[in-house]
Amino acid sequence: GKMTKFEVEDLTFINNTVHTGCLLPTKSTTTATITDCTFIANKGTNRASAVCLDGGVSLVIQSSKFINNTDTGGYSSVIYVTSGTLVLKDSIILNNSFENNNKLVINGNDANLKKVTANNNWWGNTPDNLTKPNLKEFAPSNTLPNGWYPVKYWLVLNATALDNAIEINKRVPVQFVFTQIDDEG
Repeated sequence: GKMTKFEVEDLTFINNTVHTGCLLPTKSTTTATITDCTFIANKGTNRASAVCLDGGVSLVIQSSKFINNTDTGGYSSVIYVTSGTLVLKDSIILNNSFENNNKLVINGNDANLKKVTANNNWWGNTPDNLTKPNLKEFAPSNTLPNGWYPVKYWLVLNATALDNAIEINKRVPVQFVFTQIDDEG
């Protein structure tokens, strides 16, 4: 069959309320690339506030920003993978919120999922600033022999002002601390 490509570059999505993502590459597409896109303050009411992947598509999201999005649907997350393969890299995932019980940045359906890789991204702050953010993980099964553990390497950056008072146009010493979390052992 004919290979169909879905390529999106340098688009910004701000303050949208969406049912199934601002972008939805589907089975009519075989490969998809989202590059340098920004998703800010979008609200997902069903599957995703930013991107929903469906129909066995191979999707690469790179150098993109996912900031202040809100997910309210029961399965909703910033990125939802119904089926296919996802690579999320060199992107920023920051301050997204969840008005549902799953509280996941990336969520998915293990029955049709092939692979998800999400290394080399900046995930912003987590509740205690020392743990990785919530991503759905699946133990090995018949449908996913190797399981689904999308991120193997984490680097959490914490910035702390060393002064109690911060004023506009005044210099304040800031301490930066990196915490490495290595799921590989």
